[in-house]
Amino acid sequence: MNTIRTALIKRIAVETGREYLAQLEERLTAKFTAALNYTTQNFKPELHPNVLGQLQHNHILNEVVEAGVAAGLCSVMAPTNPKGHHYAKLVTPSFIIGSMRMKSASWTGAKYSKELAQLNTALEPMTPDLFEAVVTGDTRNRIFVVTAVIDHPQSAALPQVFFSVPYSSLQGSHLLVSLDEVRAVAAENIDINLLEPLPILKKRLDDEERGAKEA
Repeated sequence: MNTIRTALIKRIAVETGREYLAQLEERLTAKFTAALNYTTQNFKPELHPNVLGQLQHNHILNEVVEAGVAAGLCSVMAPTNPKGHHYAKLVTPSFIIGSMRMKSASWTGAKYSKELAQLNTALEPMTPDLFEAVVTGDTRNRIFVVTAVIDHPQSAALPQVFFSVPYSSLQGSHLLVSLDEVRAVAAENIDINLLEPLPILKKRLDDEERGAKEA
């Protein structure tokens, strides 16, 4: 039996697909570069962090959806509840995939888990209810995944993309994996019929989370 990490990566790779993963990287890289160029050419340095952060946030939402549409996935810009803002949502047979811009370009796995645990209030001041909006009515038969994007530590013109599967409590996560690792697995042409059945995988996730709480 695969480890939970391996089982999740394989299923994410197969259900999102090589085309989506390639589109996501290409589109985000182009828009992060454009956002940095626009910011530096049009705003004083004191405004760069705020302007660049907002541009990146909006580009992430837009390109996550556009990459999904281009790859033939169920990909929409969904409204929050209460109304007024939107979040990117992809739906695959096993996953609900949301997205977020991380605030720090130099976080470790532990720091990431801490921020993810506080995502409901820390994601963006404009959308404090994202988890409620994403989860309600959607995840009973699926696993929730976060596409997290940050600046590359060496250049704000380049994104780093990660996939995370948080605990249902948001206090930590089952998985944190880079886009590059998922793309490498997607290139292996895995037979979807050989993937671990979703009910078994969900039970293993529940057992792991329960064990983490008891530890």
